Amino acid sequence: MAGFGSATVGGVVLSEVWSPRMEALRGTTAAGFRTLFLLCGPNSALGHNSIVYIIEAQIDYVLKALDAMQASGAAS
Repeated sequence: MAGFGSATVGGVVLSEVWSPRMEALRGTTAAGFRTLFLLCGPNSALGHNSIVYIIEAQIDYVLKALDAMQASGAAS
């Protein structure tokens, strides 16, 4: 998992969580890493659809998540 070794929460490293396989909710968020958002994350690309459509949907999801976090007073 090169490139993901620096993402940590409470001493937990994302590359360790994602070993042996990566998974993310809607290809956008990783469990336990509440302020980590990915575009084109694991399993988000489809062979029969436009990646632009996928990215637009993920950006919409991230913006709604950020709005919910702000409304609830969540802190990083």
